Amino acid sequence: MKTVITKIDQGMAVFEKSVSLVMGVLLFALMTWCVIARYCLALPCPYQTELAQTFHIWLCFMGSSYLFSINDNPSVEIFSGRAMASKNMTFKKIYFTLLALTNYIFVVPCVYFGIQNLPQYAAQKTTYLGYSYIWIYGAAVFGFIMIAVRIALRIAGYWCGMYLDGPEQAAGNGGAEG
Repeated sequence: MKTVITKIDQGMAVFEKSVSLVMGVLLFALMTWCVIARYCLALPCPYQTELAQTFHIWLCFMGSSYLFSINDNPSVEIFSGRAMASKNMTFKKIYFTLLALTNYIFVVPCVYFGIQNLPQYAAQKTTYLGYSYIWIYGAAVFGFIMIAVRIALRIAGYWCGMYLDGPEQAAGNGGAEG
């Protein structure tokens, strides 16, 4: 089971890092081009906002899913540090499982209402380039689904004996490599 969790985690990480890198480079290139076009060449960039918004949203959601996988997300360190220091492995598993499950309070409604609104996003078009808003807001739905999978992987990892064996968890870098 540990190998399955690790393989899924690594596959998702490759995808997330690749998309984040591509979107970051595209965002930087777009913004650089628009500054040069506007101020040096006196050319308008009416599509800048649409593309920048799309690249930024994809970068944020793929990056946040990846950061969740390496446990670089906000947590209550005073309690997590004490739980990690405990010798009782069952207590650790329950505590960190409950902590991970609290993320679903935010993620599940976002996925539900995001999927519910996908037809509306698909019907709307951007002003200048005319592409569907599903490419923009679909990133949020896809990103939240990825985060939900990450939460499930993390919980499964806790109960398979991963992530809870050292102080690195409480320090914020108890990633999938454990």
